[in-house]
Amino acid sequence: MNSTTNGWLLVRRNNHFPFSDGLRSKPRPALVLACDKDNDLLVARITSNPPETEFDVALQDSAFSNLMFDSVVRVSKLATIISSGVKKKIGVLSESDKKAVQKALRGFVESLT
Repeated sequence: MNSTTNGWLLVRRNNHFPFSDGLRSKPRPALVLACDKDNDLLVARITSNPPETEFDVALQDSAFSNLMFDSVVRVSKLATIISSGVKKKIGVLSESDKKAVQKALRGFVESLT
């Protein structure tokens, strides 16, 4: 993976996305938000559950994402993975979904300060 990975690709991981407790995990797709020089990826959890917080973004354009279900990006649920942990690229976000995720991510980061 390289800097072009930052194009908001949806990926399916080889292993599981960790839950907040650090004890459990679940296989799920993830949204790549950033790729650093060491090829570590910052990813956000994708779920088929409905939005729960202002930092959850319901994806509107499923034709681009290639996800099996109506999906929500949880920008407050982040993880760092190594790029070799990506099983395959499954889609991209439409421009409108990308803008919605960017807005939610900005709001999430601002809520931390």
